[in-house]
Amino acid sequence: MFGVKISAQETGAEKKTSSHVTSEFFAYPYVFYTPEKKLAFGGGGILSLRDTSRTFSKPSKFVFSAYYTTASQFLVYLNPEFYFKKEKYLLTGLFWIERLIEKFYGYGSTTDDIDEPFYKLFDFTANISANYAFTRKFLIGLQYYYEYVTSLDFMQNTLLKNGMFLGTEGGTNSGLGIRLFYDSRDNIFYPSEGFYNEIQATFFSKSFGGNYDFNSYLIDIRKYFSLSENQILAVEAYFTAVYGSPPFYSYPRLGGYRRMRGYYEGRFRDRNYYAVQAELRTFVFWRFYGVIFAGAGDVSDKLVNFTAKNIKPSYGVGIRFRLDEQEKINLRLDIGFGKNTNGVYFQVEEAF
Repeated sequence: MFGVKISAQETGAEKKTSSHVTSEFFAYPYVFYTPEKKLAFGGGGILSLRDTSRTFSKPSKFVFSAYYTTASQFLVYLNPEFYFKKEKYLLTGLFWIERLIEKFYGYGSTTDDIDEPFYKLFDFTANISANYAFTRKFLIGLQYYYEYVTSLDFMQNTLLKNGMFLGTEGGTNSGLGIRLFYDSRDNIFYPSEGFYNEIQATFFSKSFGGNYDFNSYLIDIRKYFSLSENQILAVEAYFTAVYGSPPFYSYPRLGGYRRMRGYYEGRFRDRNYYAVQAELRTFVFWRFYGVIFAGAGDVSDKLVNFTAKNIKPSYGVGIRFRLDEQEKINLRLDIGFGKNTNGVYFQVEEAF
């Protein structure tokens, strides 16, 4: 694990103004094991850039990660977010290429375990968003989402082999969308106060070059409370849904490294998915921080079919190592637990 700090200054002769941009880069190796991926070796890093000539400026960032496993799976992930023109414009992107093994149990909140839930696929995804700031905190953006799925191998998964689910031949999702978000966080990497609220609507169509017609919606509401100098409470309410005729791999999936930690992402999936969570973050010593988190969530085919008896719990603990004291960038390790399940997660930045 290492960090390199580089500073630069550029002067605009025409406007007689100057900007001072500092950049910091941190990289780290990692090794992990899961029953699906087997033993994995990888590395990642984060580059942050900040205009120090402006008070309270937001940093741009470039996050990357890659790994390869002994089961011949791999992932290459890129996440740039760049501010321009004194933060009037924000350009973001999510790009990844992966070959992986996933699980599919069908749709619903109470699907049974099956002996062979695994299937293989190759996936390329690009999500690009151009955003304009009406105020420093309120932005509106247009986004384009592209996903290409191929090399589907259903192995011994009888649910997918019978061809009853749309998308078993793979194909392309191509969609245009709009996003609105309000961001009053005091720090984008480790906020101690403020809101982050986002609404998205994306429309996928064969007219845009895809193979499927459906709509996708998302609502993400977060609030951060500074309880003391060394303790922060973070809370989140999250909802996403799809309507129309999406392929099976585009249905909302409960679990993963951000929400409902402890559940394999995709163990439960359906048209509607909600999750709520809270996390207490506290300083421990030197550059180490600790967290405890808890949450709940579920999936359903219709909003009216969410029931209290099917709510799934999520809870766990984690440790953080502060890579960058100035930007408050953390390396995190979480252990999450759900109902008869658990998971281990290793990432840069907080879960939310």
